Amino acid sequence: MFALRGIGKLIFGSSAQEALIELPQGQLYLVRPLSPKGYSELIFRDSAIRIRRTNQEFQYQLVVQRVFEEGEAELLAEEEGEDAEIDTLASEKDEKTFLLDEALSFRFEIRENGDKVLAWKDLSGDTGDLFQFVCDSSVTSAQVQQFVRVAQECQYERKYRTPHSTATESDLQQFDFEAEEPIPPASPLHSPTLARSIESVDDMLSKNQANSAVKREPAFVPEQEIEAPVLTGPDASNPPEALEIYAAVTAELHVFDPQPGHFALVDDSVIAQVSEIGKWEYWLQIESGDKAYLGTPVVADFNPVFDFEYLSFVFNHFSSDGTARSWLLRFKDQPTLERFQEAIMQAIWEKLNETKWTKMQDKEREYVLDAFGDLTMEDAPSTEEEEEEE
Repeated sequence: MFALRGIGKLIFGSSAQEALIELPQGQLYLVRPLSPKGYSELIFRDSAIRIRRTNQEFQYQLVVQRVFEEGEAELLAEEEGEDAEIDTLASEKDEKTFLLDEALSFRFEIRENGDKVLAWKDLSGDTGDLFQFVCDSSVTSAQVQQFVRVAQECQYERKYRTPHSTATESDLQQFDFEAEEPIPPASPLHSPTLARSIESVDDMLSKNQANSAVKREPAFVPEQEIEAPVLTGPDASNPPEALEIYAAVTAELHVFDPQPGHFALVDDSVIAQVSEIGKWEYWLQIESGDKAYLGTPVVADFNPVFDFEYLSFVFNHFSSDGTARSWLLRFKDQPTLERFQEAIMQAIWEKLNETKWTKMQDKEREYVLDAFGDLTMEDAPSTEEEEEEE
């Protein structure tokens, strides 16, 4: 079971800020299909989405709030002290709010795999950036459709400053944005659930100081390793010659096993290397000792997802016969993940722009590096917070 962190006014505000409707469980992503900041970032692994009133008439907010496991909220409150309920900075870290306006182009989609996805524009981001709430399988289509209906009614009230009871069906249709471009995918193939071996999880979580506030019990899976699948297509045992190595880091390698429905450990220590192999061509090679597990071109199409909560990188690989698999690299600490992420993003950016990273103007390079910094440090506590906890 899960519990929302905080109670009373910290979350719901006064009675004028009551929640009109809520979907209790899902994942929040920020997807940047056109941006050098990275393709997809998992913001909240467990979260709830709701529409709530504000203190101003005809104004509503779309709110996504992190969900904590039962008992975890109380534990964090004790660690943070008695002033936790009035610590607005702490609450903002666990909550994303958006003024519910037609500029968001708020819309809904059911994908071929059954995923129910709510999406809206990131108005403070780059062109094409979207927030996506991928509903848990327990949430029904009827619940999502009702949520979208309430969102349309709220947008109508904001635009016309009048109760939605006066609106006709055609009036509400102007807030139907399903005709816009298809919602790009955020989660990896099959939306797999992350599962880790007991030993590696205990070891890595103990070292994960940047995410010390997250103390969840890992999903238990057998400690035995599985045999790596036989790959076809690019020959991992004979990779292209590296002209320049962007990063070579140590990580765990996992592959998604569809039968139990989770990632299973393949090797607890591999080298993941990102390198330039030709003109605007880049390669990801994953191997351990004399064994090569995977070699693949670095392209935006493999849907890279960086999860800083679990220090992991998930991507899809398609073999020459069309077989698709989701792979996961799990790193020992955040600096290692940041180094690997920068190498992947640099390779993708250079391929898309056909411009070397070093030839970018200083201002542009600073922008991209700042974007990396924003992305990697978003879930990390500040130095002041760490000192207060001590």
